[in-house]
Amino acid sequence: MKQSFKIAILVLTLVVPALVYVFLKSFGENRYALPFFYQDEIAVAGCADFTSPHSVDLAGVDFADRQFTFLLISDKPEADKVKALNRIVTKFDGGRLVILRSDTSDVHELDTRLFSREKLDSIASCILFLEQNFDSDVQMEDRIVLVDRNHHIRGYYNIDEFDELERVDVEIKILLQEYSY
Repeated sequence: MKQSFKIAILVLTLVVPALVYVFLKSFGENRYALPFFYQDEIAVAGCADFTSPHSVDLAGVDFADRQFTFLLISDKPEADKVKALNRIVTKFDGGRLVILRSDTSDVHELDTRLFSREKLDSIASCILFLEQNFDSDVQMEDRIVLVDRNHHIRGYYNIDEFDELERVDVEIKILLQEYSY
């Protein structure tokens, strides 16, 4: 009697988890979603009101022709940070990195859009809302914004931290999966 009871317990401890695994593998579906930032109205001092949901519109940047776009505001982007971002962008089809700047010197092969300093400050605070999404100790050159093909802000990242670069990689995969459904 004791022997058969032990065998029954052993079989149950092995079979039940296997059945649960098979059930979840067959009928379960894991899907993650990136948030949409600023779907409701937001008031920012010194900025004009906008209708919700918020849409990023910048002269000279067409978001619809790409799956995702990273925006970086920097007059002197550090080469190693740009290389790290370009490595992530080129890893996936349909992405790009756009650097928004006011300084016209040292503009080379990078995808760069030039704006006046006042316009650049306005873009940072009134269109991308960088002040609301980062601590004041994070430098402007370390902040990037992920914008999807529908002009929606989908993520804010501090590229000075390695963990954030890993999160960028994962969230792009999630965004591309979202487009395939």
